Formats: sequence, C-alpha cells, structure tokens
Amino acid sequence: MVKTQSSQEKLIFKAACVYYLADMLLPVSQYYSSVYINIFAVLVIVYTILKNIEFNKITLFVKPIILIMVLITINTIIREGSSKGTIIAFYSTILIFLPSILSFYLITTNEIKTIKFLIAIILAFVFITSITSIYGLIEYPLAARDMATGMKDDPVLQIYYKMNIAGFSIIYMIPILIPMIYVLFSQKPLKYYQLIILTIPMLYFVYKSQYTIAIIITVFIIVGSIFARKYTFSKFLFGSIFAVILFFILQPMIAGLFHQISATQSYDVGIRLNALGDKIMDGSTTSETIELRQNAYINSIETFFSSPILGNTLTNTGTIGGHSFILDMIAGYGIIGIIAIYLMYRQIYRYLYKVHRSYKYFGYMMVSFIFSTILSIFNTSPNLFAICLFVPLVAFVILFNNKNHLI
Repeated sequence: MVKTQSSQEKLIFKAACVYYLADMLLPVSQYYSSVYINIFAVLVIVYTILKNIEFNKITLFVKPIILIMVLITINTIIREGSSKGTIIAFYSTILIFLPSILSFYLITTNEIKTIKFLIAIILAFVFITSITSIYGLIEYPLAARDMATGMKDDPVLQIYYKMNIAGFSIIYMIPILIPMIYVLFSQKPLKYYQLIILTIPMLYFVYKSQYTIAIIITVFIIVGSIFARKYTFSKFLFGSIFAVILFFILQPMIAGLFHQISATQSYDVGIRLNALGDKIMDGSTTSETIELRQNAYINSIETFFSSPILGNTLTNTGTIGGHSFILDMIAGYGIIGIIAIYLMYRQIYRYLYKVHRSYKYFGYMMVSFIFSTILSIFNTSPNLFAICLFVPLVAFVILFNNKNHLI
C-alpha cells in the first residue's frame, strides 16, 4: 500500500528534487552550492522513496540493476584509489541511477502533479542553461570542449561554472530530450511558439558547443523522429537495414557531403567532419582525434576478446580504451558486463517504456532510448537522466491526460 504524505513532506520532497535537478542541469550550482547540501538533497529523495513505496515494489525494480551498480562502483573505487574514493564511488553510483528510481517511484505512486512540476523544472533549467551557455561560448568559444578534457583543478572551470556554461553531460542530453519535447507539442501541452522558444536555443547550443558527435546525433534524431510515429520493431528493423544499404550505395556522396559541410564549420568541427568524410570514403584519416577514439574503441574490443569470461578487471589482460561506457564495461568485466548492461536496459524498458508501446508517441520514446544507447557506445556516460526520468515522465503525463480525456 502506498503511504499518504503530508503537505509538508511533499513540499520538502519537491524542494529536494528541485535542488537535485539544479545540481544536474545548472552548472552555476557547482559554483555556488556545497556538495554536502547536494548529498542531503539526494538523501531526502531516497528516504522519501523508501518511506512511501512498498519495499517489495522498489526491490523488484532495483534488483536486476544491482549488478551494473556494483560494477560501476568498483570502477570508481579503482579510479579514485583511496578510502575517500569509496564514499565518492557510492554517491556517484546513486547519482547515475537516481533518475530511474525516482521516475519509477513517481509513476508507481501516481504523483501526477509532482511529475508535471518536475517536467516544467527540467525544461526551464535546460532552457536557461542553453541560453547562458550560448552567451558564454561567445566569450569562450572552446569552453564546452575544454570541460570535456577534465578540468578538475583548473581555476578556469569555476569561471565557466559561474557563467553557467554546460559541458559534456548536458550537451549529449539535449538531443535525447528533443523527441519528447515534440510529443508535448503534438499532444497539446505545449503551444507551437513554446516549442520553438524551447528547442531553438537548445539546438543552437549543441551546435555552438562544437561537439561533432552530438551535432551528428542531433541530425539523426530529428530525421528518426520523422519516422517515429506508429513505431513497431519490424518497422525499425526494416528501416535500419534500408539505411545501412543506402549508406553503402551512397557512400561517395555522403563522404563528399561531409567534406563540403566541413568547409562551412568552425575549425574543430570542420576538421572532424572532414576526417569522417575521409574515413567513409576509403577508411583512412589524418585526424589524430579520430584515430585516438578509434584506437580506444578497438582496445576495449580486443581486451574483451582476450578475456571474454572474466574481463580485464580480474585478469589484467589488455587495456581498456576509456572512451565508451558499453565497450569499456564489457572489456572490464566480460560476459558479466554484458549481462549487467542487458539487465539494466531491459529493466528500464520493462518498467518505464513497455506500458506505452501501443500508443502513437511510443516511437518517439524509442528514438530517445535507441540513440541514448548508441551514445553510450561512443561516450563514457550511460546517459540515463533523459531516458529514465524525462522521457518516461512525459509519456506518463500524456498517457494520464489521454485516459482522463483532458486532451
């Protein structure tokens, strides 16, 4: 039985959620806030969830993802290499999976008012961060790229935070949000002018960030969203096969297009697009950045095959590339890593997506889900915030509105 919260408890919970979202989506909070307040807000959220939902329900959801949580915690402990690192590791793991647990809790307890409130907060925070980041990148054009290189002790990072310039995590999150923002428009909660006002700064920020993969993925997501209506697996499979065949047929034209576009872009984006064009054309490239990424992926793949059962962590065979969440996980833990990743994504789909599969907006959910998974191959983050919190909460609101004939 779901317990009833007092108005005061709900207010404290909402405040903690807002603070948590600010910490995730407003870089300026990293400048002014304290890590202890952040931890307190997360503890309030976790305590509220445990207090107000049946224990067997939450364990039913969490149990299959405990394996991946343990592996990520071990990775962080090894990386930090200290007793203090153990505490950081547990907290970091909680932060990664809190979106999925929070989403499950809100949906299970039917907290529709809180859900609508948090969706509005997420959109507001991402919009604000996009605007401030655009202005920040005018003064510091490479700020977003610099933030991806590990500026932990660099005083310039605090300048970027103070200006609320976002980096890696938010830039790659924005494309995943776009399909469901469109769903909010198509299902009426958002007006046309609101859709434009929200999305233009977000998309322009991704462009200004000079993250080549993020720009390319954004284009693919927009194209994918055009075909997302009335999604079926067979439709997705046929479309994927058709796209691959078309790619090989039009390979020279696609490579030429990359070369032409590269001439119109900034130096950093242009050199990468040109290198990708070379790679598509004949498999070679002179770009050191592209080569380093490719070698990192190959290292992880080769390490997995050198020890597919136990992985690198237990056998110390080969090296882990360090550039891919999924490839690094299977390189580090072999088949155990594959099982952990499978259980995580299966659980997310089963509890947060599957109930919507017969509705027209489900295709847009899957566009976000699929491309988030693809990004987890190319980047070091599992990108769970968007697909575990924003996407399911928006879908739940649309489902709730439809069932109650509100739209």
